[in-house]
Amino acid sequence: VADHIGSEHHEVHLTPQDLLDAVEETIYCLESYDLITIRGSVYNYLLARYIQRETDSVVIYSGEGSD
Repeated sequence: VADHIGSEHHEVHLTPQDLLDAVEETIYCLESYDLITIRGSVYNYLLARYIQRETDSVVIYSGEGSD
């Protein structure tokens, strides 16, 4: 699909420790201790951090659920 639409894709490799290390900052950003919300948001937090640090992108679209 990436080749067909001409987009550039990146692979972000995470370790279990990366996920654990991001939990506290994810909770801070979410302002929530809800377990389900945190569990689903750690990956998004790490992805957003990667995008901020490693790309020049200013707009990112993502989708979850029934979209």
